[in-house]
Amino acid sequence: MNDFKEALRFTLKWEGFISDDKDDPGKLTIWGISSKYNPQEVAEMKRLIDEGKKEEAFEICEKTYKDKYWDRAKCYDYHQEMAMVMFEFAVNPGIGALGIAMKEYPSDWKDLLLKRIKYFSDKNNKVKIRGWVRRCVDLYDFISDK
Repeated sequence: MNDFKEALRFTLKWEGFISDDKDDPGKLTIWGISSKYNPQEVAEMKRLIDEGKKEEAFEICEKTYKDKYWDRAKCYDYHQEMAMVMFEFAVNPGIGALGIAMKEYPSDWKDLLLKRIKYFSDKNNKVKIRGWVRRCVDLYDFISDK
């Protein structure tokens, strides 16, 4: 199985389709791709979706996740379990947070997943912490069930 496609499948389960939550600092998101950080990609996906070309919009989504998260984090250099946790970490909370966690040399994917939970818990965001931790637990289950 293609590691990237498997990781993306998990991430999209949590990211959903289109969201324009006024409280989301990422603003309009499509499949979790934030217009704040990816304005051209989101604008093009939105245009295509509005034209009824959802499959073409999804190709942009896939390319964005692959180029800006999977490849940038060098997930392809790691075994599937570690790559999946790295990808998820790069997507949420971000590539910078992943870089900091990787400097601590986690010994395996479970260590990195715990570092992700610690990162979220240090943010003191009582509104979103439960969802973030649930997503980490779901990722643990997703990988363990393989």
